[in-house]
Amino acid sequence: MGAEIGCGDLSQEMLSKVAIRATLPGEWMKKEPFPVDWKMVERAIRDANAAGLALA
Repeated sequence: MGAEIGCGDLSQEMLSKVAIRATLPGEWMKKEPFPVDWKMVERAIRDANAAGLALA
């Protein structure tokens, strides 16, 4: 079993949509103690998946 977070089949378009949705007003990402934009979320998802793959 791999350690990836499962975004291997996620297209760039869908990843962007997920990241944008996570940073809409009222979403939990807006409750962080520092500003978080959708590009940061997108990068974090990709980095987490790559780190997991590196462990596998």
